[in-house]
Amino acid sequence: MGRKKKYRGHFCWACGRTRANERFGGGGHARHVCRDCQKLGKEELDYRQASRDLGRLVTWDGMIPPKHKKSFDRFLNHSNPRIREQAQTMLREDKESREQMRRQQEEDFELSFTDTGTI
Repeated sequence: MGRKKKYRGHFCWACGRTRANERFGGGGHARHVCRDCQKLGKEELDYRQASRDLGRLVTWDGMIPPKHKKSFDRFLNHSNPRIREQAQTMLREDKESREQMRRQQEEDFELSFTDTGTI
């Protein structure tokens, strides 16, 4: 007989916490939103969902892959100004990290030609 699994409650996507079953009321179980986050209102929940969606388009390095550019552009024209600002900040960081990576590759390329290995 296998070990009994511990029940750990439900995960609330809005606050990112695993909460006890009692912290989810009514339709909260199916929507995965705890009572505290349900009180925030539709506008705030929409912002948090859009922010999560935006974060999923970016790699761990803070770069936006070419295959996600089209989806990312949708957030640059979003109706919520907070989301637009967040998307613009992420786009700026993407450009900076790409430029930094380009400079590093150029330096590595130049070093490979100066160090010919002649002794």
